[in-house]
Amino acid sequence: MLPASEASLPLDDALVAGGAAVTERLRTFGGVPFAVDRHLARLAQSANGAFIDLPGPLGELADAIVAVVRHNFALCEPGEELSVSLFVSAGSPIGSPHHRGSIAGVTTTVLPAGLLAAEYRDGVRLAVPATRQIPAACLDPHIKTRSRLHWRIAARQAAAIDPGAKPLLLHLDGTVAETDTGNVLSVRGKTIRTPPAAGVLEGVTQAVTRELALDLGFDWREEPLTPDDLCAGDEALIASTTPTLWPAVRIDGRPVGAGVPGPAYRALTAAWERLVGVASVAESSSQ
Repeated sequence: MLPASEASLPLDDALVAGGAAVTERLRTFGGVPFAVDRHLARLAQSANGAFIDLPGPLGELADAIVAVVRHNFALCEPGEELSVSLFVSAGSPIGSPHHRGSIAGVTTTVLPAGLLAAEYRDGVRLAVPATRQIPAACLDPHIKTRSRLHWRIAARQAAAIDPGAKPLLLHLDGTVAETDTGNVLSVRGKTIRTPPAAGVLEGVTQAVTRELALDLGFDWREEPLTPDDLCAGDEALIASTTPTLWPAVRIDGRPVGAGVPGPAYRALTAAWERLVGVASVAESSSQ
């Protein structure tokens, strides 16, 4: 365990030199890291797909997460939570003076009280940028890679369309893929639809939300969706690690349903509250 100012990677490390690294992000509720096993299972899947060897057993990485969270959460102010980032780099090449195998790192950042309050209350806006989802034939979308370049470009393009909007990427055929932070859900009545898993990163938050939705009596379907489909629904939601659930209320300036957070969002948020033991997931960053 090192202070952030002392942690370093050599300049020829695969992450620094070529972005060759896989990653995961999770968060705490009440100082407890959520769904560690699910995130580590996805990390192992990503590493296998990227031909990156894990530097040790998943149990050691789990212990590292717990240790870093315990240390850093003790430094937090009341009402704050932690975002936890985990990466595995392929390391430095053979022949390098710095040569070593893959390297894992665990870091945290503070989720300040009030950080997401406006988004929970008013919802988020989406905009469709010119950048498209990287085709699965080029990069398996189930590999959660450390490189965020195409998302950075997409975010700048979305902001040019609607300042403050988040990018909603489409596949080359014009159907919805995902946002830069999570999976897209469309609600109509008691049915929730989401883009097919084959073309997007399978979100841990989305998987948990699906379990909660089925318990609440919702039907869950995977099928291609267009931005028009999202706007024609009653509600649209973004399932993402840090906020858990966001209501998406506008796409390219057009309202989704009534254009305000709706009853499905409130019901699913309440179910998340019961699951994680936090008085209100949507207020855990605003109290």
